[in-house]
Amino acid sequence: METPEGLDQHFRFLVLALETQARGTQIFLLDPVRKGMPKLHSRKRYIDNLKTVVDNECFGLIHSRASLSRSLVNRVRAAQRICDSLARIGDILVSVAEQAADHSCREFQAAMDVEGTFSPITAGLAPIQRALAKGKMDAALSICRVGSELDRACANGAEKLMAALQEGGDPGHLVSVLCVLRDLGRVGCELLNIGEAILFSILGEHIDIEQFHALKKTLSKSGRADSVESIDYRAIKGTRSGCRVGEVRGAGTRHEAGSRIYKEGPLEKIRREKENNSRWQQYCPGLVPEVYSFHAQGKNGSLLLEFLPGETLDAVIRSAEEAVVKSALDTLERTLFAVWDRTAVTAPRATDYIHQIQARLADVLAVHPAFFRESTSVGRAAAHSVRELLTGCAAIEKELAAPVSVFIHGDFNTSNVVYNNATGRVHFIDLHRSRDFDYVQDASVFLVSLFRTPVFDADCRRRINGAIGRFHKGVEAFSIQRGDASFAVRLALALARSFYTSTRFELNTDFARAMYNRALFLLEKVQGFQGGDWAAFRFPEEVLYY
Repeated sequence: METPEGLDQHFRFLVLALETQARGTQIFLLDPVRKGMPKLHSRKRYIDNLKTVVDNECFGLIHSRASLSRSLVNRVRAAQRICDSLARIGDILVSVAEQAADHSCREFQAAMDVEGTFSPITAGLAPIQRALAKGKMDAALSICRVGSELDRACANGAEKLMAALQEGGDPGHLVSVLCVLRDLGRVGCELLNIGEAILFSILGEHIDIEQFHALKKTLSKSGRADSVESIDYRAIKGTRSGCRVGEVRGAGTRHEAGSRIYKEGPLEKIRREKENNSRWQQYCPGLVPEVYSFHAQGKNGSLLLEFLPGETLDAVIRSAEEAVVKSALDTLERTLFAVWDRTAVTAPRATDYIHQIQARLADVLAVHPAFFRESTSVGRAAAHSVRELLTGCAAIEKELAAPVSVFIHGDFNTSNVVYNNATGRVHFIDLHRSRDFDYVQDASVFLVSLFRTPVFDADCRRRINGAIGRFHKGVEAFSIQRGDASFAVRLALALARSFYTSTRFELNTDFARAMYNRALFLLEKVQGFQGGDWAAFRFPEEVLYY
């Protein structure tokens, strides 16, 4: 691994200073006459100065060179994180000595095992510099383990002191020792952070120790021969569902055939995605990625999935040639409508589009506080408030059960559709929201995801509008084929839901307001038609275009 000499030297001095400070604090706690406090304070100032020097070198290195290797950038970023933790450990050690200063050595030794508590601190600090400089995975894991064990040991010691206090023990020194143990437990947390920072410098992605173990076990269950130390892990997608998604590739492997997708997150979502994946494979084999392994650990779960080569549909629409865009849309519609036909169930299905708006309203208003209109009137003309519109349309929606339901994707954004031009196939990803429901939900989400494409070039916008128009016509044809008389009004409610709730992801106020106004327009149109024949409701197609 590349080694900037100046950075390494100052970083090593910083770690050595912390090791010395830890030993000095231990000696201070065991010293019957409590000498050495000035030296601890002096060394703390030295630690702070070294941290500043290392920080400056890290920033200077990143900003002064035109190009840096990925491994060096990762190492510099990790060094900065470690410096922050080391400085906090330095603060904690001085605080521990100050709390012990008013108590005798004998009192502290009676209440806690000083040598036994400080031993893991020095054991955790010793390998830091080498682990970072050499990229030692085993040393990083050892530091994480020491940190966890120290935190756990201090917590157990604190529980015993609390019990002693409840039994009438002398609070004069027990409370001070209790505070010392709490502080030393924080040292354990900082050591854990340091170990995870070194893991980041090796893997190139932020990953905590539990996620690391989940990745290791998931790879093992898949039967891959690669050790975690030899894989290249790269985050490829940030999700709003709280899941981590990354590409796992064997060391030295550049071809996509050697890649897998690793997904980790809340157990319920991961388990649901695995189950939904199985259903999709039954209905349309090869449409969704194959699951290679599943691992559950506590409240989290992880999947290792097939890597699907190709481009997401939003990328295809923005940048591919016209013929490729047409082929992608043709394939998508043919595939999607075939799945709808295969999974269709003709039976009334209640919908919840207005409830979905209401459930996300707080998130919308946190980003756009003005997007909640109060009722207004000018002469005889009146405009309903958002609250009145939602209440009225919720009552209307109860009368509009979908006559047919299908197995929907559940989050049918253009970014969750992958098109492989080489094979002429589409694939669906991110399936944890799939369920049996009104097909109009997937249609509305897809249409608004096209509308939300953040491109305003006239030619590209024409292409996007063309995709919107043809998809709307295709869904409308499906509704006619199924004799769906309330399709138009349900589409209006579903689009109002998608337009309104999408504003929480859009910081461009003008564009967000364009979606907000369309949502209100659709809600007003539905409410104004109440009492009429819903089969005669005309959907205002112009709201789909920007």
